[in-house]
Amino acid sequence: MESIGAITESTLGSNWLDPLGKPAEVGESQTERTEHCEKHGEFLSKIVGAGKPWAFWTGCEACHEEQYLEQERISREARRIEHIERLTKALGIPLRFKGKTLETFLPETDDQVQVLQQAREYVADIHDNLATGKCLILVGPPGTGKTHIACGMLYVAVAEQKSGRFATVSEVIRDLRSTWSRDSNVSEGDMLDRYVSPRLLVLDEVGCSFGSEAEKVQIFNVLNERYNAMRPTIVISNLDINGLKEYLGERVIDRMRENEGRILVFKGQSWRGRGIVSTPVEEERALSAYELTQRELRAPMSPSITNPGFKPPRKLPAHLYQEQ
Repeated sequence: MESIGAITESTLGSNWLDPLGKPAEVGESQTERTEHCEKHGEFLSKIVGAGKPWAFWTGCEACHEEQYLEQERISREARRIEHIERLTKALGIPLRFKGKTLETFLPETDDQVQVLQQAREYVADIHDNLATGKCLILVGPPGTGKTHIACGMLYVAVAEQKSGRFATVSEVIRDLRSTWSRDSNVSEGDMLDRYVSPRLLVLDEVGCSFGSEAEKVQIFNVLNERYNAMRPTIVISNLDINGLKEYLGERVIDRMRENEGRILVFKGQSWRGRGIVSTPVEEERALSAYELTQRELRAPMSPSITNPGFKPPRKLPAHLYQEQ
């Protein structure tokens, strides 16, 4: 009856225990010998399984250590990519804004240059800002790039393996009210947690319609729970800051401005109607931009985005945004 070693040798080869080792001759009397590694020089090799048909001499320990570390690096990178892909799918960013990063935001005015710079400053310290609950308020006329900028900041958070979520006020209210049904399998508390638990929440269309007091209370609950949990929120509104104070209440605005929370004021004319996704060809461009963004998110973020030496991802190809 063949030994386990012999069976394994016939299946995997004589160096099945040590891919870097060398097969030993049957009857070898030595137990140790000096070998030479082209990379690390001389090393002490030991015989394993002396007298067995599958006996072998061990390989270079330094090479083994390097192989182990490389395999660990590859495994960590694979887990990182898988984690980022899961976080990206959970963002809930609408198709129109998928692939919209800070790098693809092309400012046309000095005001837009300024708000883009403020957004970049926020994500440059993304870890600290998420830890301290530093909020942002984006206000200005429709179509001036508020949602684009906010989605770009969400993508940075995900690239740093932090959870995020995009939602509109109407979506939040609809989801919370859906739990009132007798047929609902989700409690209102669990639904509320869906918007409280992400490390960064973008809440769009705040004040878009003057809802009932009950609706305002629901939005207040979301913002208040996030405030208590030290989780920052990026609020987007077409109202000016005074109108937003009237809608949310001055107490909410004051809380959002704690820890140096900023108000980013967007000015200028609407970009809508100027070639933004509206035709099948342009939809295809947007999807291509999104796919390329995913590849860039999966690329190693080294050095870290919080390091001074960080270089932002390259801009997406110009042809994705040009008229054809």
